[in-house]
Amino acid sequence: MSDDPNTGGRGRDVNGRPIEPGRWRRLRDRLSGGGTEAVLEVGEPGLIVVAACDDDAVASSTVLDGADWRPEDEVVVRHLLRLPVARVADAVAMAGLDGYVRYEGADIVDSADTEGRADTEGRADTEGRADTEGRADTEGRADTEGRADTEGRADTDDSADTVTVVLARVQRLDALHLSQERSRMASLGSRHGGIAVGWQVLQRPSPAR
Repeated sequence: MSDDPNTGGRGRDVNGRPIEPGRWRRLRDRLSGGGTEAVLEVGEPGLIVVAACDDDAVASSTVLDGADWRPEDEVVVRHLLRLPVARVADAVAMAGLDGYVRYEGADIVDSADTEGRADTEGRADTEGRADTEGRADTEGRADTEGRADTEGRADTDDSADTVTVVLARVQRLDALHLSQERSRMASLGSRHGGIAVGWQVLQRPSPAR
């Protein structure tokens, strides 16, 4: 799915909303003879991942501070959610209210599958270690030990009728707004019986590359 065709060559703000270029910028471009840079699109070929994380405990600022990205330029932000197939359409529609579209490009397939497998295998390894530590029945006693929510989300994530959904949009980015969107996506996933499993930030290659 492509970007909103109604942006009319406009950029995006930190909330993904189209913005009009400033009057000074229009005048500068006209006097310098410079053309308007092509509008960044969610499915644009050649984008590179400049920051990514699949650990919800890691702060957005930590990841971005250590990333090689250009804060002054627009980015494509992708959020990966694991959702029940029957709830995907509703979740995508709700995310669309905030400018997100479902991205199904071939370049995300392996990454999404890896995220899903890593989550599943990570839980399996944790449960395996729990067994060796004398807690063999931890999973079976999850409800009575106060881990019902965690195990419930694991069941949702690992079940055969779930799928990894990638929601993406073009926007300006900073750590604060990325954190807000991560929280929003976690809530969206939870409301639709799933979980958020990671995020990615993509940009065009630097001219210096």
